[in-house]
Amino acid sequence: MTKQRKLIDDIIQKNPHITAEDIFLKAKQIMPSIALGTVYRNLGIMARENEILKIPVANGADRYDKTTKPHDHALCTVCGTMKDIPETNIKELLEERLNMKISSYNLNIYFQCPKCLKEQKIKI
Repeated sequence: MTKQRKLIDDIIQKNPHITAEDIFLKAKQIMPSIALGTVYRNLGIMARENEILKIPVANGADRYDKTTKPHDHALCTVCGTMKDIPETNIKELLEERLNMKISSYNLNIYFQCPKCLKEQKIKI
């Protein structure tokens, strides 16, 4: 494993649901010579080799997660906080309702977190 890849992995392990840009900014503080392209290249390799999970985000930056076991996510549309959704039987439910075998799926639920809802009520 290269020094750059090890650094990227360490950052992801300490910062779940982090964007590539944030990984780059954190890595640059430790390794000033690292390039953004190096970060993206390594993230692609790590995701393909199932070392990390790439989480596509509609209308936003993809996130990267240390947990590679399939799981779903909830994303606050105001502040961008992302949380894991506890293990569910959504896949089995969908297979039953749709009468088909699902090989894989990606589910992100978009919501407003309690903090953002509270701040929104204060502004009114």
